[in-house]
This record gives sequence, C-alpha cells and structure tokens, in this order.
Amino acid sequence: MTTRPNRTGRSWALEHTGKRPLTLNRVADLHRMAWATYTKRTRKTWRELAEAHGIPALDRIVITATPLHADRRSPQDACACAPATKAAIDGLVDAGVIPDDNGKHLLLVVHTPPAVTGHNGLRLLIEELTP
Repeated sequence: MTTRPNRTGRSWALEHTGKRPLTLNRVADLHRMAWATYTKRTRKTWRELAEAHGIPALDRIVITATPLHADRRSPQDACACAPATKAAIDGLVDAGVIPDDNGKHLLLVVHTPPAVTGHNGLRLLIEELTP
C-alpha cells in the first residue's frame, strides 16, 4: 500500500476546453500520423498554458487529470483520457515545469471521473511536492 505524498500547498489548475480529449479507444482507430499530429498539437497547447500561467520549474509533482464533458451522454470512464493526459504532461516537460516525466519528478498521476461542466476539455491539477 502506498501513501499520498506531502504537498507544499502550491498548486495550479490548467484547463484546455473546446474538444473532448482523445480516448484510448479512439487512438486505437487512428492512423499513426494522425496520432502524431494530435500529440504534437496537444503538447504545444499545454506548454503554452503552463507558460501563460507562469508555473515555475518544480522538482516533484502530482497530477490529477479530469476530463470535462459537456453533458452526461458521454462515457463516464475515468481513465479513457490517458493518451491526452500523457501528451499534456509531455507539454509540461516541454515548458520546463518538470525536467522529465519519470518517477523521480512525476510521482503520481490520478485520473478522476469526468466532470460535467457544459463544455468539453481536460483539466490538470498540478501539485508541488515537498522535497
């Protein structure tokens, strides 16, 4: 059994809205070039979001990913957005928020069930950990 790490109290909530994040099932149907294009765009978007919010360089973080749904007709699978979350985390690395997304710097990724917000997208809560 693992315990949740100690947080410093500093956290940042970033949201990208407009489109639903790609799900595992949808990615499986994509051509590899379409997936590469999506990943590149997603990384760039999240890099720009992190830079716009002024997130400093951090050593260790925990991320909570929440898919945002416009309505309840969408599937309520908590982990289906994992491919979009991975690309978003890579964007945080590109922005210099963490040096790498390995276990030394990214201690935990939590996927929550979708939040019905009236719009589609993905929310990441980035929490800094104590050294």
